[in-house]
Amino acid sequence: MRSHRGFTLLEILVAISIFAVISAICYATLNHIVDDSRRLQSEQKKWTDLALAWKTMDEDFSFARARTVRNIDGERLPAFMGQPTDPRAVAPPSVEFTRGGMWVLASGTRPGIARIDYRLKDHKLLREIWPNLDRAPEDKPTATTLLTHVKQFDVRFLDTGGQWVDHWPEGGNITTSGASNTSAAMTALPRAVEVTLRTDTVGTMTRILEVGD
Repeated sequence: MRSHRGFTLLEILVAISIFAVISAICYATLNHIVDDSRRLQSEQKKWTDLALAWKTMDEDFSFARARTVRNIDGERLPAFMGQPTDPRAVAPPSVEFTRGGMWVLASGTRPGIARIDYRLKDHKLLREIWPNLDRAPEDKPTATTLLTHVKQFDVRFLDTGGQWVDHWPEGGNITTSGASNTSAAMTALPRAVEVTLRTDTVGTMTRILEVGD
């Protein structure tokens, strides 16, 4: 009668040890693949968000229109306004202007023009759209976050003489109460806007975006 020999304890321990080593290697490899995939997804989102932000600003500035608006006090505001960035919550936006070329439904009553601004708040680059060109007291803009982790958002404006200025309209007066209240000053558009962005993830970038009417 043939005898059947089983595994010895040593053989079982060796097999378990080999299995444990192989499992550890497979786990480490799989974990590395997952980490690489997450990093690639994060990098892709970072560059996608950045490209979308630049594209949005480029399109907005290219559709700028020489159309003034009224604020909630009834004062006339320039068609295009800009100043150095002030990150305080109650500060004015870095740049604000009237934009044409807005998409509307064929049956809608809203005109294809809107008032848009850009501001830096809580390390976020916000794009805001006002519900009406001439503002009512209850009007509030709708904000969209274009980028996060933004450390710097600066704008400069190219005038008709080819000089870069920090304020638009030139001189800094932005309402009908100031000396800049002339038809030419109120409807003047810069030739271009220089935008400087600095983020935690990408660093500092500068682009010159054309302004069109």
